[in-house]
Order: sequence, then structure tokens, then C-alpha cells
Amino acid sequence: MSEGSIRVFLMSSAETGFADYLEIPVNSTIRDLWQRHMAAHDPAKYIIRCERHEGRLPADFVLQDGDRVTVTPFKVAGAELPGFED
Repeated sequence: MSEGSIRVFLMSSAETGFADYLEIPVNSTIRDLWQRHMAAHDPAKYIIRCERHEGRLPADFVLQDGDRVTVTPFKVAGAELPGFED
């Protein structure tokens, strides 16, 4: 890891999904992470969480070395709930 960077684990269920450690600049926010690694996706359609924060993360949440970020869609393509319509 280079000086001036941190390492975070990003696990995403977007499309086919992926999970990997990423090296990002110190003081990066969720917005920065999204723009670098998830820009093709609309963040409003996902729940974004970090193990050291309760609930959904605000876009200006500053990431720390070792954080584990998970990205989960609100609605999984093809999933249906009985009696539920969009």
C-alpha cells in the first residue's frame, strides 16, 4: 500500500457482483468510492453500509483503513413478492 492511501474491502451485489480489496486515497468518502468503482450504477437504487456505522451511509461518510463496505440493491432483478406491485 502506498503512503497516502488506505485499503478497504468492497463487496457489491450489483449485476453479477464482486468482492475485492481496494486501495483508495486517505479521506475518501462513500461518494468518492462510488465515482471510482460504481459510477455506472445509480446509488439511489442501493443500500450502502459499513460495519462500523449503523444503517445506510451518507455520501460524505469518510472511509478508514480496513473498512468493509457492502452494496446491496433494494430490488433484485427477477425477484417477486406475492401481493406486491411496483
